[in-house]
Amino acid sequence: MLRKLLFVVSIAAFTFAACGRQVTPDRTTTPSGLASGFMQVKFTTAQPLDFTNVRYVIMFNTTSTGGMPYANGYLNNFANYSFAIVVGGNGTSSQVQVIQYVTQSGTAPLPTNVIYSSLQLQFTQPAANQFIVTFDRRLFNGVVATPTPTGPNPNLWYVNWFTTNGTFQPIDAPGLGGPQDTSFTFPPSGTPGIDVSTTFDQQWTAVAGWPQVNPSSAQIIGGEIVNTK
Repeated sequence: MLRKLLFVVSIAAFTFAACGRQVTPDRTTTPSGLASGFMQVKFTTAQPLDFTNVRYVIMFNTTSTGGMPYANGYLNNFANYSFAIVVGGNGTSSQVQVIQYVTQSGTAPLPTNVIYSSLQLQFTQPAANQFIVTFDRRLFNGVVATPTPTGPNPNLWYVNWFTTNGTFQPIDAPGLGGPQDTSFTFPPSGTPGIDVSTTFDQQWTAVAGWPQVNPSSAQIIGGEIVNTK
């Protein structure tokens, strides 16, 4: 119960206040021509996005070890949580926050806001049910220095998508288990994890049999990552 409370407190750090940036969605253009060192992440839902009642979370593990970060991270002390990009808002405009999970000895990781400029991160909404975040990977240097990855491939990142409701409880995540799923991997085929020292375009779409959730604005049906070395 305590760990679940910590999760609520953790996600509650995504209060879209002065520490985040407010942006007006660009509903007509899609970013293209990524500069070297940038990553672009797409998030697609079954129905139009609801920035008032749903939070859209892209979670990263940048340590090169461990594995996928899952929506039920409160069950295992937020294992594999390094950084999150969270999109919410008030219905008329969206706000994007970048969160670093700062590890402290003996305690759950502390979510800390990372301030960014418009040169470091851009948000667009090319369709009612899709948004795109394009960002400089150096943004994940964080506000607190991150340890040098020690795995066999220091450029290996793990990434996942999930949604939460207005009380910051998980609603949906990729995989047959929904928000409790611990089987989904990205890319969906091959070895899990993405090598950010390479240029690639990896994507996935929901398959038949995945749980349906309510509201459908929180139902995740696809994701994509484009990266430039």
